[in-house]
Amino acid sequence: MDTPLASPFEPGFEAEAASGGPNWPRIGNAISRYKWLVLATTLCATGLGLLASRFLKPTYTAQATIWIDESDRRGTVTGALGASQVFGSEAWANLLRSYAVLEGVVKEVHLDRTFTPPLPSSDAAALEVGAGVLPGVYHLTIDESGRKYALSLGDRVEHGTVGDSIGRSFGIRWMPSAEVVQPAQEIAISISTIRDAANRLDDALQVKIDQEGNFLHVELADTDPIRLAATLNAVARHYVTVAAELKRKKVVELTAILADQATLATKSLSTAEQELQGFRTRMALLPSDATADRGAAQPGGYSDLTGRLDATQATRGELEQILATPIDSNFAVGELEGIAAAERATELSLALTDLTAKRTEIHTLRYKYADENPALARAL
Repeated sequence: MDTPLASPFEPGFEAEAASGGPNWPRIGNAISRYKWLVLATTLCATGLGLLASRFLKPTYTAQATIWIDESDRRGTVTGALGASQVFGSEAWANLLRSYAVLEGVVKEVHLDRTFTPPLPSSDAAALEVGAGVLPGVYHLTIDESGRKYALSLGDRVEHGTVGDSIGRSFGIRWMPSAEVVQPAQEIAISISTIRDAANRLDDALQVKIDQEGNFLHVELADTDPIRLAATLNAVARHYVTVAAELKRKKVVELTAILADQATLATKSLSTAEQELQGFRTRMALLPSDATADRGAAQPGGYSDLTGRLDATQATRGELEQILATPIDSNFAVGELEGIAAAERATELSLALTDLTAKRTEIHTLRYKYADENPALARAL
């Protein structure tokens, strides 16, 4: 009986695992066998990488943090003048997205225009856009001699000499540098309105505010790092400027309210002094306080009751005079606050406090919005 011969042993993965290292001869044989496939794969991957690096631009991200100083938000001061913060935490974030901030940024950084191919920032800033310029894509073509240009928007075409102001017939004025107007050069100029550019910037901004409302975090992404840094810095700068102006307006309004109340208090004090002098005269007392104690009225006596009656009648007259005045935007809260009986009335005191706070809020909203704005309409 014949015994089959064992096949010769060929080292494989088992031998490689047993030896504890790679089997280089086996790997070399595999590469040699599939060398054209490996070469083709390497060349394709290299070509795709070069193509991506040539046409795909990297995106840069910039972040900014703005500290909101509302140190008196948790103060113990009560009353209408105690709530001295301008906005709530969410309103501070909405303020950054307002046109008062974003339109100023668009004008400063010139975000209402883009150039294809991209141009230096100095040439972009040299483009002056008039008020009546039509938004759209303008095509600038330099002839092969480099002496003539043609600027077109739809069917309209402007021809001129290189070196003159470009776009005068369209309402724009642009004198680019010599490096831009090269022979056979073609440039696409996209011009949009300030409002549309502000809306695009609003969509690109990422705005977050912490739960306490003390720090506002702003994030922006762009393919141009220089324009990105300039835009985000302009956003922070204009935001701080507008917020400071709102705070200044709030202080001015509060100062005016305090001055009005001080005037009314002075008037009330003068009236009270005159009534006191008349009361002393009627009671046959001396004008000076030196001998007032000798004629002091006993509690519950005739003089005490007479004085309380006069005070009640005076208070009633003041209230009737105030109620006879039409209640409009000029309604003086200080006149009611200056009446002692009104101060002792809890419900009336709370109503006057709410009225003063509401009036201050309306003044602040009118600085930011027009009268047709829903936020101001709700406040009214």
